[in-house]
Amino acid sequence: MPEIIWKTEKRKISDLVEFKNNPRKLSEKQAEDLKKSLKKFGLAEIPAINTNNTILAGHQRIKILSQLKGPQYEIDVRIPSRELTDKESEEYVIRSNQNTGEWDRDILKDMFDMEDLCDWGFDEDDLTILDEEFEGTEGDDDVGEAPEEPVTKIGDMYHLGEHKLLCGDSAFIDDVQKVMEGQLADMLFTDPPYGVSYEGAAYDGKRKKRSKIESDDLNEEDLKNKVKEWFYNASTVLRGGAYTLSTVPAGPLHLIFTEVFKELGWLRQVLIWNKQAMVIGRSEYHYKHEPILFGWVPGKRLNCPDRTKTSVWDFNRPTRSDLHPTMKPVEMWMYGIKNHTKKGDLLYEPFVGSGTTLIACEKMGRKCFGLEIDPRYCDVIVKRYVDFCKKNKKEHSVMRNGEICNFFD
Repeated sequence: MPEIIWKTEKRKISDLVEFKNNPRKLSEKQAEDLKKSLKKFGLAEIPAINTNNTILAGHQRIKILSQLKGPQYEIDVRIPSRELTDKESEEYVIRSNQNTGEWDRDILKDMFDMEDLCDWGFDEDDLTILDEEFEGTEGDDDVGEAPEEPVTKIGDMYHLGEHKLLCGDSAFIDDVQKVMEGQLADMLFTDPPYGVSYEGAAYDGKRKKRSKIESDDLNEEDLKNKVKEWFYNASTVLRGGAYTLSTVPAGPLHLIFTEVFKELGWLRQVLIWNKQAMVIGRSEYHYKHEPILFGWVPGKRLNCPDRTKTSVWDFNRPTRSDLHPTMKPVEMWMYGIKNHTKKGDLLYEPFVGSGTTLIACEKMGRKCFGLEIDPRYCDVIVKRYVDFCKKNKKEHSVMRNGEICNFFD
């Protein structure tokens, strides 16, 4: 594009148009200080506008000057020799506003690309203002029992508010495409079957038997093939630059998952989930951790992460679950989702399991599209979603195959 040359012209304040997503605002004290400055020194720093009279720099000065002098007051403005594109306008607004006022965090988080903000002068400390705050909720990790005779049938599609759940197999590309319906996800955060025949039980005076997890008793060769199918299918429904996180077994089987992440070009780090206590097993040293494979799909990353975090995630595992022996804490899922997505983003979950990803997304204003192969677990996921919304007085809706479903209420 041709070089931009700026010139000074006159404009009435009433002719100027505010930038639609101006992320800068003033506190009452800052506004009063600016008013005093304008009264004493006048408009010493000339505002910048685009060729269509949209304000690029000087929003607050112009607003206060209009209060002092009236909207018909004529001021000097700087105008470019050619019209700035939308992306150039956004960049200029960010760069020119680094030193005055304070940021409107909601506009920055929801209307601007985090990677662009990093490129345009924000540093890691600046980006901490974008940390989301979530109200406390009840029953985050509450999960009921899986029914012997589920309502859900294989092939059923649920719409749970903005989320989608298909009773299907993430190893089948047709099922994956069916639940995504042509949409591409901004993140994959999942907890796949580990192929270790894990079957747990909660102890409350008697032993409760739980069903084994589907695909959790595969031999090593079959597991290799399944892992490839799961993640290669996932790669077809993820945007370029989408973040990818997956828990994997702590033992030697993690190499199978790691190799597939490497083949896809996703692997960047291996994080550690550090639990509050060891899990009794058959190993010489009892495991107190699980690895989490971390990376992103090749391409420009969708969001600039908070680089103040470490590779060790300290979260307590749920101490009891009537459903799922390998259930993960919602709090930990929120931690990862918060660092790599923004409100409204879409997550793909090939193993919805007990519903952890879906509940985390519901709490955080994200969407979860996912699959669960076991109809009993699908029943539990839907019931968990309904119960969570009721406990926290949130609106909810359940559609099954396009029809309203009140069974889980």
